[in-house]
Amino acid sequence: MWALLLRVGAILGVCEVIKRILDETTRDIKPTRLYEVSEAARLLGISHAEVRQLIAEGRIKARQTGGVCKMAGQSLLDYLQS
Repeated sequence: MWALLLRVGAILGVCEVIKRILDETTRDIKPTRLYEVSEAARLLGISHAEVRQLIAEGRIKARQTGGVCKMAGQSLLDYLQS
């Protein structure tokens, strides 16, 4: 029983850390600002290739603006919430 309680406590602790990290990340993302792939990758903590893959899969909405791929901050926030 104690072992189970310790495991549950550890899981809840990890979930709290993840929630804090996501809260800090979303605080930096401005919903109305447009971000380039490199900025999105930095904010999300993933590679440029992973951002491009998420765009290709339709999980992050983006558009070409003047030959540069850009996405609204709201699209990044929506991805984080999914």
